[in-house]
Amino acid sequence: MVETADHILICQSSLAITYRETLLTSFLSDLEKSGTGTDELLLYIFSAKLSTLFQITIPTTYQSHPINDPMIIQIMVAAVNHQNILGRENFLKGYVSHSWHLLQEAHQNMDSQSLKAWEQSLTTLAITHYKSLWDDRNKSIHGNTRLEAKQKLPDQVL
Repeated sequence: MVETADHILICQSSLAITYRETLLTSFLSDLEKSGTGTDELLLYIFSAKLSTLFQITIPTTYQSHPINDPMIIQIMVAAVNHQNILGRENFLKGYVSHSWHLLQEAHQNMDSQSLKAWEQSLTTLAITHYKSLWDDRNKSIHGNTRLEAKQKLPDQVL
C-alpha cells in the first residue's frame, strides 16, 4: 500500500489505528486545555467528525446537548457545511472554516483578541497533530535511522 495523505488517515494497520485514536484524544484534550478554552459543543463536533474521517471510535466525555437557539443551529450547520466544502481532511492541514469561530464566539462570549487567540490555537493544534501523524507513519514504514530504513526496504528494491 502506498502511503498517501488519504491513506494515513484511514490505514487499517492496528498500530496506525491506535496512533490515530491517541492522536485524536490528544488533539481534543489540548484544545480543551488551551488558554482560551473551547466550547463543549465544538469539542463534540470535532470528535465526531474527525472520528469518522479517521475511521475510528474513541470514548468521549463530550456531550451533545439539545440546542434550542435557532441562531446557534444555523451557525453550527453553516460551520459544518463550510468545513465539508473545504474538506474535512484539510481541517488538519490548517484549512479551518472561519465559521467555527462564530460558533465559539456565540457560546463563549469572547472578546476579539481572545477569539483570535483561540483560532490560532485551533489551527496550530490541527497542523501540529497532523504532522505528528505523518511523522509516526514515516517512522513506522521507514524507520528512525538510515540503517532501519535499509532493513525495511523490500528485497526487490535492493
